Order: sequence, then C-alpha cells, then structure tokens
Amino acid sequence: MKTVLTEVAEQFHVSPEEVRAEIARAIHLALTSSDPEVKRRWDKLLPQKQRNDISVEAVIAILTKAVLAGHEKAHTTPFELAH
Repeated sequence: MKTVLTEVAEQFHVSPEEVRAEIARAIHLALTSSDPEVKRRWDKLLPQKQRNDISVEAVIAILTKAVLAGHEKAHTTPFELAH
C-alpha cells in the first residue's frame, strides 16, 4: 500500500523524503507562529509536551482525524474538535 507521502512524491516527481521534509518545515512554521490564534488552535490539536518528537505522519493523522470529525459537526472547525 502506498503512503500519502509516496503518492504526493509521485504526483510532484520528487522523493518521499523531500515531501516529508517540506511538510516538516510547514509544521515547524505553524508550531512556532507568533499569531495568538494559530497558537491557540495548535495547542488544542497538539499540546506542547507532545510536540518534541512527533513525526510528520503523526501530525498528518491528527489533522486528518480533526478534519473528518469536522464533517460530522456543522459549523465546527477541525481545530475546535481537537478537545
């Protein structure tokens, strides 16, 4: 079975490692944002104590779960569903 990273890599003609690195960079930027609203939303999804050693795949799983849960509740953002 292909992983999401492999599928994205094939679509954009890059390696899965490049995809993982780019997603890791985006996650880092999001987690270190100075915007209070962004911080609040990430704190609900991924508490500070869980951020140090979390994998890209784990963050994708957390976000996927939040998005899927959001489809079940009208007018609720995925971030609000985290807790």
